[in-house]
Amino acid sequence: MPSKRPARSGTRPARRDTLLAGRAEAPDRKTVLYGAGPSPDEIEAYWKRKGYGGPRGDLPVRELRNEKDRRPNILADEAAIFPIEENPDADPTPPWSSWHSKGRDAVAKYERLIGAAAERYGVDPDLVKMVMYTENARGWWTVAGEPVGASATILPMNVNSEMWQQLGVTPEEAKDPAANIDLGVRLIKRLVERAPGASAGQIETLYNSLYAEKTNQVGAQAQQACDQRLWEKEEAPEFGFWNRGWATVEQGWERLRRLRR
Repeated sequence: MPSKRPARSGTRPARRDTLLAGRAEAPDRKTVLYGAGPSPDEIEAYWKRKGYGGPRGDLPVRELRNEKDRRPNILADEAAIFPIEENPDADPTPPWSSWHSKGRDAVAKYERLIGAAAERYGVDPDLVKMVMYTENARGWWTVAGEPVGASATILPMNVNSEMWQQLGVTPEEAKDPAANIDLGVRLIKRLVERAPGASAGQIETLYNSLYAEKTNQVGAQAQQACDQRLWEKEEAPEFGFWNRGWATVEQGWERLRRLRR
């Protein structure tokens, strides 16, 4: 039996489909699933590898532009593209209500669950951390409203469990952090599949507003968080009223009273 031919020097290993989030040292790096600058043929080939395209493999990959079409597509996990563009007018400055320590602490608390879900679905854990950080740091009402039923979404991934219940996670089950994170990562994976070549901020935009066709303010803030890896920072200067890591809302109000004197 002939011996195996040795691999040629310089041969590139087969690329594993994965999600790559932009990092601080390479802020222009894109979140990709297909390779840099995917062509229509590469996008179509990806969906065919997943088993879509009809019996003859000739169904087109549709472009969907509104939530009415996009949500059923995600639920059915059918081939599609969700067009989304960068928006130079989207302001990355966090609003006054942003709460950096809540985002940072959530990522630290659930890092093990993030890693497990990211591995399960082939998602870069940094992308999941960016989404979790952004969703928890967006404002005190997100954290304060959920325990009293004032929020339609459930942390730590801030998922709307009623909207996505057909994916097999009930609102009650979504209160379990492991199930919550699993659902959030599944949604991230399906968004990236449908937004080939999108930036990390564009993925957060779609996670935040499924109908969006341009990066919104939340997405711009998320991209900044991703570039600076804010979930690893003890403090985030100029990050809104709550950015200094106060442990309680009462401390925040005391700070506000002092500022008003």
